[in-house]
Amino acid sequence: MSQLPYMVQSQSKSLSSNGVLAQNLLLARIGANWTQHNLAEASGVSRATIAQIEAGIGDPRLSTVELLAAALEVPLLLLLYGRAEFLALATVVSTPGPEAAAAALLPSKLRTMNYLVDSGNPRNRLEAARLGVETLRDAGLNDLGQVVGAAIGSARLPGRGTLMAARLVQLLKSKKSGDPGTVPPAAGSGSRPPRKSA
Repeated sequence: MSQLPYMVQSQSKSLSSNGVLAQNLLLARIGANWTQHNLAEASGVSRATIAQIEAGIGDPRLSTVELLAAALEVPLLLLLYGRAEFLALATVVSTPGPEAAAAALLPSKLRTMNYLVDSGNPRNRLEAARLGVETLRDAGLNDLGQVVGAAIGSARLPGRGTLMAARLVQLLKSKKSGDPGTVPPAAGSGSRPPRKSA
C-alpha cells in the first residue's frame, strides 16, 4: 500500500509541484480503479517510478508525466493542478460540466464531498474523489479521461472542480479529434489494462 506523505497536509497549505503531482497521480489512479501495476502496464512507466512519484520522491521527467497522463486519458496539466489552479479555472469556465453529471450532483453529496476534502484527511480526500467518480458514472458518463478528471477535481474543489475537470477533458478530447461538437468514444472501446476488482 502506498504511503501518502503529501496527502496528509491540509489543502490550505501550499504543496510543492512534486506534492501536487503525487496527490493527483494517486487520485487519478484510484479514480481509474487501477493498481500501480495497471498504470505501469498502460503507460510504459515502471511501477517503481510510479510508486516514487506517488510518494513525492524524486523529480520525474516531463516525458514520464506525459506518458502517465496519456495512459489515464487526461491532459498533462490536470496532473499538475493544485487547488489554486482549480479555483482559477472554475471562475473562468462558463460551462460547469456535462449537464447530466451536474444534475446527478445532489446537494447532500456535494456537502459530503466538501466535508471530506475540508477534513484534510487523505483517506477522506480519496473518498471525495470516489464520490465524484460515482456522480459521473451515475449520470452515464464512463469516459476514462472524464472519470479520472472528476476524481482529481473532486478532491481539489468538490462540485465545481468535479464538473470542470470532466468538462475540460471533454473539450480537449473534442479539440484533438478535430470536431468541437463531439466527444470521442468512451474509454473501454480500445485496449486498456484490466480494472482491479473492488
